[in-house]
Amino acid sequence: MIPTARSAVAERRLLRDRFESDLGKILVERGLLTHKGLEDAIRQQVVIGGHLATNLWELGLVSGRMLTRLGAELCGVPEASPRHLTQVSAKVLGLLSSDVVDRTRVLPIAIAGRVLRVGSCEPWDHLALGEVARLAGYPVQCYFVAEVPLVRLLRRHYGIPLRPRFLFPHKALQKPPPPPTDLVTHADEVPWDDLPELSQDIATVVVAGEASSALEIAPAPAPVLEPEPTFPIGSLTAARAALGEADDRDGVGSVVLRFALSRGSRAALLLHRDGEWSGWLAAGEGVDPARLRNLSFTSASGSVFSLVSRTGAYYLGPLTPQPQHQTFLQTLGDGQPGTIAFLPVHFRGKLVFGLYLDAGPSHGVATDIAEVLMLAQSVPATLERLISARVAAARKTGLLSPQP
Repeated sequence: MIPTARSAVAERRLLRDRFESDLGKILVERGLLTHKGLEDAIRQQVVIGGHLATNLWELGLVSGRMLTRLGAELCGVPEASPRHLTQVSAKVLGLLSSDVVDRTRVLPIAIAGRVLRVGSCEPWDHLALGEVARLAGYPVQCYFVAEVPLVRLLRRHYGIPLRPRFLFPHKALQKPPPPPTDLVTHADEVPWDDLPELSQDIATVVVAGEASSALEIAPAPAPVLEPEPTFPIGSLTAARAALGEADDRDGVGSVVLRFALSRGSRAALLLHRDGEWSGWLAAGEGVDPARLRNLSFTSASGSVFSLVSRTGAYYLGPLTPQPQHQTFLQTLGDGQPGTIAFLPVHFRGKLVFGLYLDAGPSHGVATDIAEVLMLAQSVPATLERLISARVAAARKTGLLSPQP
């Protein structure tokens, strides 16, 4: 049976949750992380996403080297050597297109005999690995590469845009950067600590301690893609009910987008952190969500993004012919709207999301956006619910200490 995109996403999420639970447990058991630190990372992950390891690194709680080493240990695959990661031949890189590596986040490293060695931060994602094997024409053997160095390498080898969060640890807790290594190709990049040169031996793929029967991942049939249309949610009552059923941040974002689309033609959610905006979710006429996800920028003076970031208030009106506005519209899908709405979402006193809405080229967005604002104001309570549920589940399993 060929897996569907929906079933593959559900399985990958389950295995990732199991891996992250084991990662948190082993860090605490070995005295490398406190219960308080793990809880802080879990709380941050609920709001801004990313791997648990990336959030631990951003908060300065665990070194990148240790996270890389433990990640490989838990998955039962070897770590990839920085030297091999940075010296990939053009022939090997040419086996996969930039679109494929961006979507699967699997980096080809080298051909060894009849096998393609690849790096991944999710070795349990056999659907992605199988697809890579099919497209490259080789069975693959997987090496562990943590999320931060992996996305930097995708930028280096394929030009895939790099989000600001993968450049430095969180600014409020940033430590002095270590000396440059051969993993760094841009002056503004900080390496993932001191990635060690480790064994190149291939090991059986393991997920959370359970060995896979396959040493090599064979080519897999193309997954049956089931693109789900984004149906608008027409009423505030229905949207609030849907928020109450959301079980992760992407579910929350999807509800907000669907309700916004009942008042317009194109909608996008942006993340805001330390003055930086980056793409998250988008939907609507002519919108390519993948392009929006790769967008990141600092607010330019005089832009709508700067105004909302500075004042914390929503904006309703035209987009001036400013370069940053034009770049954003090109990413969204071109076409100058008549008027737009850009609404802030605050969480615990900080601006965390921005909701963009328009009615398409040459049209003005509805002036009555009161209900969209009301739904946006319900998001913080939903995030608090998700955090409480994650923390409670972690305490129930013993991952976090009981409440005093």
